[in-house]
Amino acid sequence: MNSNRSLLLKKADQVAKVIKDFMNEGKNFKVLAHHDADGISSASIFVSILAHFKTKFHVRVIMQLNEKNILNMLSSKSDVLIFLDFGSGYKDVIKNAAPENDIIIIDHHEVLKSFKGDEKLIELNPHLFNINGSYEISSAGLAFLIAEKVIPEGSLNLSLLAIVGAIGDRQDRGEMRSLTGVNSVIVQKAEDAGLIKCKLSLRLFGAEIRPLIKSLEYTTDPFIPGLSGDEGACYKFLRSIGIEPKKPDGKWKTLNDLNDIEKSNLTSNLIKYMINKGMEPKEAESIIGYTYIANNEPPFSPLRDIREFSSLLNACGRMGKGGLGIAVCIKHDKAIEEANQLVVEYRRKISSYIAWLFENPERIRKSRYIQSFHGGSFIEDSMIGTVISVTMNSCLFSQNKIIIAFANSDGQIKVSARSPPQIIGVNIGSALQEAAEKVGGKGGGHDVAAGAFIPIGAEERFLQILDGLIEKQLGSKKL
Repeated sequence: MNSNRSLLLKKADQVAKVIKDFMNEGKNFKVLAHHDADGISSASIFVSILAHFKTKFHVRVIMQLNEKNILNMLSSKSDVLIFLDFGSGYKDVIKNAAPENDIIIIDHHEVLKSFKGDEKLIELNPHLFNINGSYEISSAGLAFLIAEKVIPEGSLNLSLLAIVGAIGDRQDRGEMRSLTGVNSVIVQKAEDAGLIKCKLSLRLFGAEIRPLIKSLEYTTDPFIPGLSGDEGACYKFLRSIGIEPKKPDGKWKTLNDLNDIEKSNLTSNLIKYMINKGMEPKEAESIIGYTYIANNEPPFSPLRDIREFSSLLNACGRMGKGGLGIAVCIKHDKAIEEANQLVVEYRRKISSYIAWLFENPERIRKSRYIQSFHGGSFIEDSMIGTVISVTMNSCLFSQNKIIIAFANSDGQIKVSARSPPQIIGVNIGSALQEAAEKVGGKGGGHDVAAGAFIPIGAEERFLQILDGLIEKQLGSKKL
């Protein structure tokens, strides 16, 4: 593993040198980034790099990488195109759209193996060095490795954005929901510099600053059936276990206002409640895990808890406000206020989509290896992946079948896929890539999470092909 990391770092050094050379030549940079927390964190790191050298650049945060979006960014054949948190599965699309431009891809998704090399295309991807991009390092982490070389004197603060990107991409799959692999190296650097504090705690959303009742309501990782999204139910739950939600002065209590006995009471009763709601004990116990706190953020900042920070960026991206997310990362006060308001609307939408799914469980169809549902035009294409990420461990879904969700998306169909943790031996990213291409679409991703775009009307054929590909991957194994 150390040799693989050394090779990855060596490649990051090479990419950093190429970027510095392009800046010295006065090149204009066009940056396209994916619209989730990792993509926005990556873009913000690159904004810091390019702005440091007063380089000309233009950044856009988008949901789908296609020729149209690439061509809309180009103004000259001399532009340097940088792709963040996507691109490794779309190299053919990129080169078709910009055959003469210099291209840099910073991505941690599965690599398109059929693509022939091109001297004007440079790719930094952990999979090329046998490092798993699903959980060992995110695109923001890769961007940070480059920043360390390009602006060594000012890069350390950017380690926080690398951690935000990793948490936002649910890479905290180590013991007690910790970050592992290269991510853990970045965390250690931030800890050593006093930038971050890691502690075991209840993983309630915004527990550092939000009223306990709202922390419970807003917690969706894990999703708590009967509590997530229901403020009234959270209030009743707290009182039922002997915790008064308000202080004597009438102000709402936060998690930090509870004493050790109350915290222990809340933890044990919460786990018991989740198990009684049909959750597996291991999933219920995942409510306890590592939290990452930014030491330099004031006590009531939404950027203090890294999990809340990542949720804030995710909301910005999914609501079509990726630029606002970048402004949050570079600490524009008004942007933080606006993003906080946006989160309320985002969570309201997600809660309505989840409620719709729970009220219509018959929409979930099951085959041998797959369970799927179609959100149509009701669930927005930018949020369909979040809906299944939140609900995948609920009683709605079997834990031994791949979850596929569809949503209408501007004349095509958006596909999101998740593989429950219990499934071993399936790479949903490569399967989705192949199935999408066979129906005239495009897709890819990680072994446990992936996405695609396919033509309208191709859903059934897509599912049939995907079912066969999963069977082939499993061989003699059974789900």
